Amino acid sequence: MWTGNDKNVRDIFVQSKLSLVKIKPDGSRTKTNVQLNKYKNLFYNGEQLNSLVFIQGESGSGKSTLLSKLVLDWCDAMSPQTGEHNATFTDVETLKTFKFLFHITLRDTKGKREVAAIIKSLIIDRIYSDDEQREYTYRLLHRIMEREKCIIMMDGLNEWTYQSNEVPLPKIATSHKQCVALITTRPWKMLDRGINDSQIDALLEVEGIKAPEELIKRLLTSFQIKNFKMHIDFMTYIEERKLSHFLTSPWWLTLLIRLWIDRMHLSNSVCEVNSILLDSLFKKANTGKKGFFNPPPFQCLSKTMYIEPHVNILDAISKAAFHFTCTTERSLVFSEPEIRKYLSEQDLKFFLDSGILTESYCSSTPSHSQLSFLHETIQEFLAAYYIAKYPKDAIAFITSNRKCKYFVLEMNQVIKYLCGLKCDVANQVISCLSNDDFLNEINNGISLYISTKRFIESQTLTDRYDGNLPQTKQYGEDLVLHRHYATYVLYQRMIIDCFTEAVFSGQKDLRLKCNDFIFNIFLDESDTNMFMAVLMENMSNVRSLVLDCASLTIEEILQILRMSKLCLERLQTTWSDDLCIELQGLNIRQLVLHGQINILSASKVLPSMSKLEYLDIVQSELTQELCFPSSLTTISLRYATCSAAFIHMMFVNLSSLNHSIECGFDNCTAISEEEHVFRHACDMSNVFFWFSGCSNEFYQILCETCLENLNLLTENACITDSTNNKQVKDTSVMGKLYRSP
Repeated sequence: MWTGNDKNVRDIFVQSKLSLVKIKPDGSRTKTNVQLNKYKNLFYNGEQLNSLVFIQGESGSGKSTLLSKLVLDWCDAMSPQTGEHNATFTDVETLKTFKFLFHITLRDTKGKREVAAIIKSLIIDRIYSDDEQREYTYRLLHRIMEREKCIIMMDGLNEWTYQSNEVPLPKIATSHKQCVALITTRPWKMLDRGINDSQIDALLEVEGIKAPEELIKRLLTSFQIKNFKMHIDFMTYIEERKLSHFLTSPWWLTLLIRLWIDRMHLSNSVCEVNSILLDSLFKKANTGKKGFFNPPPFQCLSKTMYIEPHVNILDAISKAAFHFTCTTERSLVFSEPEIRKYLSEQDLKFFLDSGILTESYCSSTPSHSQLSFLHETIQEFLAAYYIAKYPKDAIAFITSNRKCKYFVLEMNQVIKYLCGLKCDVANQVISCLSNDDFLNEINNGISLYISTKRFIESQTLTDRYDGNLPQTKQYGEDLVLHRHYATYVLYQRMIIDCFTEAVFSGQKDLRLKCNDFIFNIFLDESDTNMFMAVLMENMSNVRSLVLDCASLTIEEILQILRMSKLCLERLQTTWSDDLCIELQGLNIRQLVLHGQINILSASKVLPSMSKLEYLDIVQSELTQELCFPSSLTTISLRYATCSAAFIHMMFVNLSSLNHSIECGFDNCTAISEEEHVFRHACDMSNVFFWFSGCSNEFYQILCETCLENLNLLTENACITDSTNNKQVKDTSVMGKLYRSP
């Protein structure tokens, strides 16, 4: 990070939080609590060698350092001269099964796709200068990859560019069956539809480090600071400045320690941290001339002393960063002729001397150098600086160069910095990057979340995972992290980070636009509070309001219903009689009501909701007829207590609809009503039922109901026994017809 201060990875490495992400047959991805603790679990699936293993994580989470440490682990394991070493995992013998390991940085492979060719360019050509020797070694490489077990570590898939954007991955020859590829990337890249689930043998997520305080001690020691009091002083500084959210990221933690040692005290704004870092680097290449912004163009520059005298070249380098970051061919490595389009020879020397740019030479063409920024975060911050300072030109350029529907997620770090610099411009960038396909995917993902959440909370969810039901994809699969919903989760994460940075940076006019609000267990208390603040800024633009874990007052909910009545499509909340007036006639399509509902009130308001398609009632006692609109296509009752009269009248109303409807009962119980006799026969051919975990009394009522053409989406002994009687005629269980005797 600071020139001349490179550290041995062994001395500073701290174990990463490496969690397994489970991929379901339908494409859903669920992060598990399973922590990786063996090399074998990384490279093998049982006894079968993996082919492609992906490690995803945000910038600065420690992906690259983890790969470097794994390389050292392998070297130590294979070297007979190495004594005891601090391996990442205990099963070192697993590493010895691999005869070769190749580590490549994909940012340095622009225009190359074949992995063998990449290895030749980055490794073989740097070892040998003779062309004949290079070709001989290249042929040898192919024989090795065909016959020997090899580990190929590819760092930074999101930094890799190829001439065709439709090619998602570097290619390993099919004959190289003994090779396992370990690939790091940012999460948004895993949304690429070109990466098929069938290709992914394992998906892991790096969430930073397990022991931040251990890393702090090691870093302080590496900086020749062995005074234990310094560690206590630094932690006190972190707590007083409320900077603890940086601690799990090795990159940000290292930067904070370095700046703290230099007595550069910070707020909790990442824009300010980057500004102080740049100021420190400007000082290195400066002649000692100081200058202060009065007033600063952005608040984060108010504490800088060495940037102002060189603000013109800051603008120049930011323009270069912008064009290398926000084009169709995002580039983290570039040539001297490419950077010279923006910088003079003197300016280039300044940035090389400062360490903001680094230079390396390619062995295949030693006369040409490759340049890159100190770190990807610096490049992204400078790109955001340019957009904030020259919004008209920048947004016009972005609009004409947006490359795919996920570009807004690819730009999430730039947008976060932009929110700390100029939030209104960030809004414009988000708007121009969020095309219809992207917004439709988010919309579909949220609909999916609402309509499948009842299965997620089912007590029989484990059975559904086992693949016992042919319709699990449609009716029983955990779709929380389905690809479409994953898009919303990443977008929500970006909005929360953006709003947080805007607040920390002292932005006054926030107004960060967002239409969909899901508050659930995936948000911690800090994120929930920030997202709630975003909601308060968008009370007239709410399309989805799902309150799983966060609580709003009834007054706030009513205000949102009033202000967003023209755009609200989804609502999940606790029932209150006060809701009735505001719900009357709304265009809501999906409605989830928790708690005891007032059936009389609900029967008045629900029929007025002419676009309502999905209704889910949770934890309510239902004893009277419930009226609902004819537009309904799904009704779900969960943890409800139902009377026989309610169930029978519900069946009558459902059978009267002239379209198909799905009806579900999850963990429902029944109230015994011996005096109730139901003799009205109902043709249920238009209704598709599913049942889960209901009481015996509930199934008894079903047994006493006169039904015809019953369609069941669940196969269950209790249901089959209940329907195998003279009252229930022609039962179809998942497409199989059972004639009643």
